Amino acid sequence: MVSNVSMILAVLLLIGLNFNAMLGTFGSGAIAVALVFVTLSTAVGYALGGPAPGTRAVLGLGTGQRNIAAALIIATQSFPTNPGAVVMLLVSTLAGLVVLLFAARYFARRSSTAPTAGTGDSESGGLVSAQVGVTPEELKR
Repeated sequence: MVSNVSMILAVLLLIGLNFNAMLGTFGSGAIAVALVFVTLSTAVGYALGGPAPGTRAVLGLGTGQRNIAAALIIATQSFPTNPGAVVMLLVSTLAGLVVLLFAARYFARRSSTAPTAGTGDSESGGLVSAQVGVTPEELKR
């Protein structure tokens, strides 16, 4: 909880400190590149996520999100005199947030309408047998 709050505060502070530079990215194509990058990352993560739709969605969202905290540390330490690196990370973070919110909503709607694997038995939950290769009859024993 504390780490989440700290990260949100750090990102908000960096946005505030680099706000004018971020506005300067409009018209440069940086936002479009960030949107394409996050969309492709999400699609690749989803495609490589395995056969289970839930796992695919989680891996897709995780791949699209990346590790912004680690990237910000590397950018500020490696390029202390070049704020462009941090600005591009912040732009891609905000653009990615938009893409990932839409993707998460799509995955949630899709999972709520998709039939579950297995028998639908309340004891097994349906998905247990499909995930570990145990038949519903074996679960009842």
